[in-house]
Amino acid sequence: MITEGRSTTREEHRRLRGQRLLEAVLEVIAREGPAVSMERLASELGVTKPILYRYFDDRAGLYRAVARATLDRLMADLQAALAQPAETRQLLTEVVDAYLTFIEREPQLSDAAAAEAWAYGVVGMVQLAGDWWLERRPMPRPRLVAYLVDLLWNGFANRG
Repeated sequence: MITEGRSTTREEHRRLRGQRLLEAVLEVIAREGPAVSMERLASELGVTKPILYRYFDDRAGLYRAVARATLDRLMADLQAALAQPAETRQLLTEVVDAYLTFIEREPQLSDAAAAEAWAYGVVGMVQLAGDWWLERRPMPRPRLVAYLVDLLWNGFANRG
């Protein structure tokens, strides 16, 4: 029974340490970009590369963890937008704006992880338009949101 308690405590400690490392990794990637090396990450976090590998197995494992965390953040933003008491068109506006706000706030992370997961369907269109907009900034974000919502709204209109 005591061994089980120690094991649970150890597992909880490992989970919390892994979460803290992941949050720190996300901060470094947001600052330096998704191509940051494992050496640089370890140095920035004040740990050794073997510590990173202990928690993330390899670079691919780290990418998966970053992708999951970024997608979780994006989903939370989108769910908050969807929870607004609004008419359907306004809800669509809120969701498109939430996505564009996310990629504007975290451009290094959106390209590193969540964009690939959202590369299909309607959000794929918004993602590509958002990438184009981030690169060129030809108009204010609210105008892009309005253009995209117009396109989506008219495309979803019942033509019956």
